[in-house]
Amino acid sequence: MKIAMFAPMFLPPGGTFNNYFEYWQKSAASNCKIDFFVPTNIDTRRYKDYSNIHFISMTDEEFWEKIEAVLGFRIARGYYKTAELRPFFGIVFKDILKDYDYWGSTEFDVIYGDIFHFVQPYLDQGEKIIGKHDFFRLIKNTDEMREMPFRKVTGMSYPLTLEKAFSTNFCWYFGEFRGMGIRYFQAGVHEVSLNDYLAQVKPGNTFFECNFMPGKWNFKWNNGKLIGNDEKGNEKEFLLAHFQKRKLETSESSCDGNVFYIIPNEITSLCDGYQYCEKSILYNLKWKNRVYKNAIKDQRLVGDEGRRIWEEIYAYCKQNGLGDFEDNNSAGRRIKDIIKRMLIWKL
Repeated sequence: MKIAMFAPMFLPPGGTFNNYFEYWQKSAASNCKIDFFVPTNIDTRRYKDYSNIHFISMTDEEFWEKIEAVLGFRIARGYYKTAELRPFFGIVFKDILKDYDYWGSTEFDVIYGDIFHFVQPYLDQGEKIIGKHDFFRLIKNTDEMREMPFRKVTGMSYPLTLEKAFSTNFCWYFGEFRGMGIRYFQAGVHEVSLNDYLAQVKPGNTFFECNFMPGKWNFKWNNGKLIGNDEKGNEKEFLLAHFQKRKLETSESSCDGNVFYIIPNEITSLCDGYQYCEKSILYNLKWKNRVYKNAIKDQRLVGDEGRRIWEEIYAYCKQNGLGDFEDNNSAGRRIKDIIKRMLIWKL
């Protein structure tokens, strides 16, 4: 079974990967059965070479032009917006994928465990979609699945069309249930949820607290295995940990060995059980201020029509059990929060 995963990164001149990119590389390289492709305009000569990690050197303009050739219209060319373009990689990189059974998308703010240990049963069953999130999803490499982003949504007055999704730099999360999830549902394609195996670390919390799991966690990467431990001593193996929008301090020596630890908010080769990082004490306040500023920007980008789209998406997904509603009601409340952002919060 051959799998290719894509993780694009395009930044203004002088931009670099995050400071723990070498740990991402190390954890990706340990999954030697998977090929990771990194389309990027970043100078990658400083990074180690691994047989299953392939940098695709191109400019941001070249990348966006490839996407526009697929979509047939000019897109909003924002660097952050690049992440939403992943559903089209099956077509954009079709030549690379000709010998692969599955292709997928991922991100750089993750550390992987043993991926095949968790996805092998679903590969054997021939599932078409494995994973519901852009930071990790596998898609069966067929013409049907490559063309799925172009499927028209029915039964909605304000569907999220391709033109609406990609005409501004507002992030609609098109690749997840707001856009692709609804299309998969209406096409009768089942999406396998991997939430039980993903440590989705909440971005606004001081400690490592995760969606769908109680407790406060830290993690140990040991020769390709990712083990989580909570403050009560419970242990759990994960497919990956997702450190969304977090900065993790690192030391160069930590990446050289076969074991490292991830604690709030640091990657280290030394760890004495569960630890608390005082440097993160203001994290919640900073996050709240950031979200409020984004609310004002989002309202200007999408206007009243965008708010109506969000409201209808929320109602449709809740009614049909899409997205994370079926896993945790608190995740559904996040969509309500986004609707509030469209109205500009009154703080």
